[in-house]
Amino acid sequence: MLLWVFDFEMDVLDYLLVGAAAVSGLIHLYEGFVSGFMLLVFAGAGFFGGIVVYTIDLYRNFLVLASIPFTLVQFVMYYRFYGFSLGPLGALDKVVQLVFVLAGVFYLYLNLDGVGSLFDV
Repeated sequence: MLLWVFDFEMDVLDYLLVGAAAVSGLIHLYEGFVSGFMLLVFAGAGFFGGIVVYTIDLYRNFLVLASIPFTLVQFVMYYRFYGFSLGPLGALDKVVQLVFVLAGVFYLYLNLDGVGSLFDV
């Protein structure tokens, strides 16, 4: 009976944001469980939690704004733990995250028309 919550139309940008978050979340969960590095599992769970909140359509502008630094911090953390050694999965994740950040910035550009619109429900 919760289907009414997900009753909204998604455009291409919405699908891009959700898809990029899902791919990055899956990569983080896989790498976290394989390596036993729980910080990656938490980051992956954060992406999927964000997808749920995004599809509920509650405070979407604020969520997108908060997800940009959440994702950018992962670039810094990746460098801190692994340096510049990007394996294929790490490279894919960073490309997907870059697409996610750029799509998020574009989403905010299209949807923010003032400070009050940040917390629109």
